[in-house]
Amino acid sequence: MELLEKIARLSEAQQAHLLNLVEAWLDGAGEDNGHSAHLPPRFTLYPLKSDYTLEDIRAIIRLFPKNKKWTCEDLQNEAIFPPDLKVRMQLLQYKLYLMPRPSTTHQEILTNIATFLNAFVRTNKLGKVYVAPFGLHIDEGTCLEPDIVLVLKPQLEKVSEKGLYEAPALVVEVISRANYKKIREAKKAQYAAFGIEEYWEIYPKKQAIQIEVLARDEAGQPVYIPFASATKEGKVQSKVIAGFALVLEEVFV
Repeated sequence: MELLEKIARLSEAQQAHLLNLVEAWLDGAGEDNGHSAHLPPRFTLYPLKSDYTLEDIRAIIRLFPKNKKWTCEDLQNEAIFPPDLKVRMQLLQYKLYLMPRPSTTHQEILTNIATFLNAFVRTNKLGKVYVAPFGLHIDEGTCLEPDIVLVLKPQLEKVSEKGLYEAPALVVEVISRANYKKIREAKKAQYAAFGIEEYWEIYPKKQAIQIEVLARDEAGQPVYIPFASATKEGKVQSKVIAGFALVLEEVFV
């Protein structure tokens, strides 16, 4: 697992660049699962950087072959992923994704939100607030780790050391440059299908917060619709947590 540890030490921007390299390789590799000795055409769009080598890219692809179906059971198997491994991963529709190391700004914003939310929840004895890593086990092939999870009091007895196997009341995701939009949207769809009532997206660069709530589209499928949003100043009110609001000037400081 030395390679995974090496990836974990990269900055957020370097990790994003590395994942672009891997994706470009897989997209151009055809049926050989990325083991070709030849560079695919798209690979040249993402030049190598000194922090990792071409062999590192090949090694990542060997670790995570394109067509393998991973399960939540695999993710918890210490023979595959030792407990002291300093790399977080998540599973989305049987596909394994490395979770980029959060930036300092990401961590500061996450801490601020969790602090305000936890204070309100504890004061009003509503439940508990969990900060990543906290696993949501949606199905056999999807195990996600939102940045923040709110579990209300009636559900607390369902929380285990492995996380939660049913929908919590609310999840929060801090959006970073390393969050691929297509993966983010796929995760969001999974949260909706799972029945999570409220979904927050936090944008550090824009200093914006968007709160969405669960609804149904014309076909009766679960989707999120906008409920509250603000940028740089003002506040956003939660629907699920009556009386709770986040002041943006206190989040982005």
